[in-house]
Amino acid sequence: GSISGPRGPSSATAASAAAVLTRKPSRDYYETIRKEPTNRSVLLKAVERDRYALLHADAALRADREVVLSAVKFCGDTLLLSPLKKDREVVLAAVNTLGDSLRYADQEWMGDKEVILTAVKQDGLALRYATAALQDDEEVVRAAVKQNGRALRWVADRWKKDLDTVMMALKSSNAALAYVATDEHETAYGLSADGTVLAQSLWHMELDSHWKTQGKGPMRSLTVFGPRIYGVSTDGKIYSQIMVTMTMESEWTGPLSGDNVQSIAIADGFIYAVKEEDKRVYKQVLVQMTPDNHWDGPISDPTEVESIAIYEDIIFATAPDGSLYKQNLFRMCNVSPWEGPQSNTIKVQSVAVFGAAIVKVYGVEMGTGKIYCHGLKDLHPVKPWHPVSAGDTSVITICNSNLKDACRDMLESQWRASGAHYERRAAASRIRGNADAIA
Repeated sequence: GSISGPRGPSSATAASAAAVLTRKPSRDYYETIRKEPTNRSVLLKAVERDRYALLHADAALRADREVVLSAVKFCGDTLLLSPLKKDREVVLAAVNTLGDSLRYADQEWMGDKEVILTAVKQDGLALRYATAALQDDEEVVRAAVKQNGRALRWVADRWKKDLDTVMMALKSSNAALAYVATDEHETAYGLSADGTVLAQSLWHMELDSHWKTQGKGPMRSLTVFGPRIYGVSTDGKIYSQIMVTMTMESEWTGPLSGDNVQSIAIADGFIYAVKEEDKRVYKQVLVQMTPDNHWDGPISDPTEVESIAIYEDIIFATAPDGSLYKQNLFRMCNVSPWEGPQSNTIKVQSVAVFGAAIVKVYGVEMGTGKIYCHGLKDLHPVKPWHPVSAGDTSVITICNSNLKDACRDMLESQWRASGAHYERRAAASRIRGNADAIA
C-alpha cells in the first residue's frame, strides 16, 4: 500500500479521496474528511459540497482563510466552526450567504453598517444582532423590514410608529402588525383651495410650517372616526378611506350616503350632517348609513349653520357669517337654541376641538385660511385667539389615531376584499360537516 508522510496522507490517497468527492454524495465528503482531517486539497472541495465538512477538519485548516471563505460561501453557518470570526471578508461572505450567521461573528461587526446591511438584505431578522445605533438607522431598518416584516420587532421605537416603515413591513408580512406601535398620533387634516386633502402633525404646526398633500379631492369637508377618514365631496355625498393607506393615488370608497350634505361629524355611533337644502343638522346611525337611507331630523333649530364639530357632549357650529355657536349634543332638538356667538374676535369658517389635559378649540379664519386656537374653558366672545398656522386651508379636523388599530383595520379590509372570510367560512363548514358525518 501507499505510505503516508508525517504531515498527511500520501498523494495516492489524496487522489483517491478527491475522486470520491467528485462522484459521491455529501455523506462521502463528510466521511472522507473524518478520515483525512489534514488534507487541504480534499477539504477545499468538500466545503463547497458539504456544510459539515469543516467540522472534522484539522484546527489549522479551520483557520485557513481560503478554506473558510469557500465554506461560508456554501453555508454561512460554518462560520461557527472557524476562528476567523474577526475577519471582515469572511464575515461578509458568511452573512451574504446566510444573514443569520451574523450571530457567530465577532461582536465588533455588530456595529459595522456594511456587514449588518448585507446580513439583513439576506435575512431581515438578523437585525436582532445589530447595535442599537444601526437598529435606528433608516437604511438598515428599511432593508430589514422589506426582506422580512417581522424584523419590525427589532427596530428602534421611532420606526415602529413611522407610517412608511410600518407599511413596508406589513407588505412583507402581516405578522409585523404585532410590533406596530400603539402610540397615538395627533394629526391635523385640512383642505386646499381645490379640495385636496392636506395633513401635518398637530404638535409641529407653526406659523411657518407647511401642509403636505395627503389625499385626492375634491372634498369640501372632513372628519375622522377610528382608523377612517370621512369626507364630503363636492357632489354632496359622503366617502371614506383608511387613513394609513391614504395617498394621492388611493381612491375614496363610496358614495356612502344619499342626500346632499356639506359638513359632517361623528360621535357615539351616529353621524351628524349639515344638509345643503336648509343648513340644519341631521343624523343617522353610522353603520347603517347607505345611499338609500334617510337622515333623521332636522335635530337643530332653523338657524343656518355651515360646518359642525363634536367634542364629548358639545356640538359646535359655524354660521354663514363666521359666528361660532355651541349647544349640548344630547339635548339638541329642532327647537333648542344655539348658544353664542362664542367669539367676536375672528370669523370662523371651520372648527375642530381637541385635547386631553388642556382642550383647545381650533378655527380656520374666514377669508385668510389661517388657523387659530383658543382654550375651551376660557372661550369667550371678546378674548383673542392665538395664531398657530399660516393660511392655505379651508377646513380643519384633528384626530388622535392609533396606528396599530388603523393597520389592523386595513388588513381586515384587504382580507375581506380578497374573499378570505368566505373561504374560512367554507372551510369551517366543511370541517363541521365532516365531524357530523363521523358522529
